Amino acid sequence: MRCASRFRWALLAACLSGSLLSVQASEDAVEPVPPTLQTDNTAASPVWRINTFGTLAMARLNAAGLQLRQENTAPSGIGANWTGSYDSRLGVQISYEARPGLDLTLQPVWRRQTSTDRMGAEVDWAYVDWKPAPDWAFKVGRFGSPLFLGSEQRSLGLSQPWVRPPAEVYGQLGQVPSLDGVWLRRSLSQVDRTVQVDAYLARHRERRGDQAVEHHPIGGLRLQLLGTDWTWQAMAAQAHTRLRLSPQSPVLQALALLGAPAVGGDPVAALEYDVRDIRRLRFLSLGVRHDGRPWLLQAEVARISSDNRALPGSVGAYVTVGRQWQDWLLHLSWSGLRGIDPREESRFSGVAAQLVSDLQASQRRDGQHRLALGLRHDLQPGLALKAQIDRIRPRSTSPAGMFLEPQLPPGQRTVLLYSLAVDWAY
Repeated sequence: MRCASRFRWALLAACLSGSLLSVQASEDAVEPVPPTLQTDNTAASPVWRINTFGTLAMARLNAAGLQLRQENTAPSGIGANWTGSYDSRLGVQISYEARPGLDLTLQPVWRRQTSTDRMGAEVDWAYVDWKPAPDWAFKVGRFGSPLFLGSEQRSLGLSQPWVRPPAEVYGQLGQVPSLDGVWLRRSLSQVDRTVQVDAYLARHRERRGDQAVEHHPIGGLRLQLLGTDWTWQAMAAQAHTRLRLSPQSPVLQALALLGAPAVGGDPVAALEYDVRDIRRLRFLSLGVRHDGRPWLLQAEVARISSDNRALPGSVGAYVTVGRQWQDWLLHLSWSGLRGIDPREESRFSGVAAQLVSDLQASQRRDGQHRLALGLRHDLQPGLALKAQIDRIRPRSTSPAGMFLEPQLPPGQRTVLLYSLAVDWAY
């Protein structure tokens, strides 16, 4: 069982560390307040815009000996001591409007990097955005993929009710702040609603020491219906994923075992467990948001899957309900994550069969549920305080959901997470 657990977590970290997730701030510009720098107010003159945004946050668990990850592939997480490195960030967005309909955008963000497990800066966006007509937009360069309702504002904490988005959905795919490619948008507007269709084709590469992941190509299609108070979204994406693993990787050791006839392995069947080349890594999500005062409602469900037997995938969902009183927002969230049941396997015997059996049993038990109660106070435009308490309960003691440890301490079934944050954007 311990070998299967190491195999499972190692291949998840290797494969999903560079998956399809996320955009890190607003899509075209972070605009919670007017731009702080503008060279000219005339439409014909080039215009510079500079916006800054950030979060200063602290968090801790009520249990010692555990680390809670915010992404399935993170090498470390929040522990029993107060820490500010997992939610804090600082970003700058620089936009240059060369002429009406033609913009250049650069956005670096300073935050904790999953690849190094240290704070550091990274360029999330560097693209050219061309709007040849009001209902058409074309983007080329480095951008992000809008897999979730909040993906395009994930680093812009001010735009979200929570201290952090529900990890059971937003943490499934790891940290991928940027994609390199092309993006096309078509908008159809009526009096009180707009239909938007987005399509992109891109690639992503990431190195971690002597390991590397490449998603090429990544293709995505999004459909949005935007009303006065409601937003509906459906998203689908697919990637061809290739991994380069360290020679000492437990994934390679397990694959060698599955392909060895001497221990009951099957060389042909073992190919279906080889995560070094996953031709179809698929993602689907549905979401809805109602943000009309005084009530807030937001809900999403997301599914990631593949044909690889070692990575059948997972399903996550959340529902957030909030009530606003002037500058105060009180909200309650439920979220859950569970693994997709793997297909039955009968082609192995002996030691190889036991390894597969342990792996599949772990996949069936994987996941967690969370209840979160949060309070937000907007001090002024562009500045908000937040406090949040999360109650997290893994579906089993081993594996322990999104905790770094392979199992919970004896007698521990639920864990509390305390969080405080200051969000700003100017």
